[in-house]
Amino acid sequence: MVNILEKTVVVIVLLLIISSSGYTNDVNVLDFGAKGDSLTNNTEYIQRSIDECAKTGGGKVIIPPGYYLTGTILLRSNITLHLQAGSVLSASTNLKDYPVHRYYEQARKQIHSYKCLIYADSLDGIAITGNGTIKGNGFHSSFNSRKESGGHSMDNRPFIIFFRNCKNVVIRDLHFKNSASWMLRYENCDFVNISGITVFNHCNRNNDGLDIVSCSNVAVTNCFFDTDDDAIVIKSFSRLSKNITISNCIISSHAEAIKCGTESNIGFKNIAISNCVVRPSVVKSNFNGIGGGMGRGGLSLVMYDGGTMENIRFSNIVMDSVRTPIIITLAKRGTPVWSQEPKQPGIGIIRNIHFNGITATNVGNKSCLINGLPGHDVTQISFRDMHFIFGNNIVNDTLPSEFPINYSYYPLLRKYNTPSFAFYLRNVSHIQFDGIYLSYPSSEQRPAIIVDEGKEIHINSLQVQMDKILCAPLVKLIQTKKVSITGVKGLQNINTFLEVNGNQSEEIIMRNNTFTDVKEIFINSDDVKPSTILMSDELR
Repeated sequence: MVNILEKTVVVIVLLLIISSSGYTNDVNVLDFGAKGDSLTNNTEYIQRSIDECAKTGGGKVIIPPGYYLTGTILLRSNITLHLQAGSVLSASTNLKDYPVHRYYEQARKQIHSYKCLIYADSLDGIAITGNGTIKGNGFHSSFNSRKESGGHSMDNRPFIIFFRNCKNVVIRDLHFKNSASWMLRYENCDFVNISGITVFNHCNRNNDGLDIVSCSNVAVTNCFFDTDDDAIVIKSFSRLSKNITISNCIISSHAEAIKCGTESNIGFKNIAISNCVVRPSVVKSNFNGIGGGMGRGGLSLVMYDGGTMENIRFSNIVMDSVRTPIIITLAKRGTPVWSQEPKQPGIGIIRNIHFNGITATNVGNKSCLINGLPGHDVTQISFRDMHFIFGNNIVNDTLPSEFPINYSYYPLLRKYNTPSFAFYLRNVSHIQFDGIYLSYPSSEQRPAIIVDEGKEIHINSLQVQMDKILCAPLVKLIQTKKVSITGVKGLQNINTFLEVNGNQSEEIIMRNNTFTDVKEIFINSDDVKPSTILMSDELR
């Protein structure tokens, strides 16, 4: 019995020794010749630290306080690059310090060439952690992006991080500043955990914050983003982007705060975005977007290259100073995909998208856009508990007033005025509005809501406070059928509630609404059938 007990104790001790040795395989870059003096190029020394650590099974490569100049670093499996507080990893401004990384993308039959500061390909169990800072120095003239002065394309300006085909990735607690291009790019990766990071990217064109490309099982939590271009972008090239959560983040962008697309070849599925704040950028000048601190878009879902987008939820989002809070749109740009031969993608599918608990203040002059294409409805969309307070907006009368239908254009809202000021829906079906509050301080010539070529549209509990008389119907329906409007109340400075146009409009039911301060409940064009609108239990 004693021998068995002694043997058991020995085994346990050996296991503890083996286990502890696995976790204490830490190396310090100073031991390999690195100098945090802001002058020494440490690429060779940091790389040697990583390679030696990897030879013994992996571990932690420590960068202590100091200012470390470096070019491209290649991670290895089972390596954690740990930047201690007070350490700065500073990107070299010499393009020769960034070898070109080329890879072949089967889905598009394209060879891509990129440069980056930290690169990983087909690795497992990699991490970058700590309270240190990684600086891209993207403002340097070496990374000039202006074409008119012979600047570099995006391919020649290094990302900070580019990970491809990796799994079990952790990025935690770091500060990232001023990349020459995108800041963080993850492509075809699986099980990615990004938490507690701060991203500031305002020095060049294409200054995205986080790009998640054809990845699955991704969690982004407790992060801060302030970017010139899009802050958080999910794209789909060669495979589905799926099982992604973004939560508890504070986001600023001159462009889009959170976007899926425009690249959409395969699609997007099972994405949940919650408890986020979108606020004005601290930087007022801009390379992209609007500038002045205002963002171009808040939550954008854009399908231009085919694919299917489904099962997306946004909840508990607060936005301030965003021109267009929500964009959902289809177009046919048609970037081809390949199997045995090139195949032009068809028009994409957008369905089963839900917004709940969205507050937006100082909203700009372009309405939310929900835009399908003829024969290709955006469908099964719900908006619940939406609270929009608009700023003192001035509509640019020099822009076209009719939003075009086009199968191939890149529909940037800066090129057009939207016909409505709150929601513009076209080629849509099965849309639910429930609990919508709008407050508008300016004079306005446009309706709040337009539905064009819609069916199964349900509007419940709509409240609108106009500080000045609205010089248009509040709601306008064009060639739209099977509509229910219920529980409307609290309308202020509304002369006409509803206008119906088009001989295809039918089955519009209004009941249990309060129109005590409305002069005219509805008007319709001559081609609308007399039986189209049915009303009951309306309070005048």
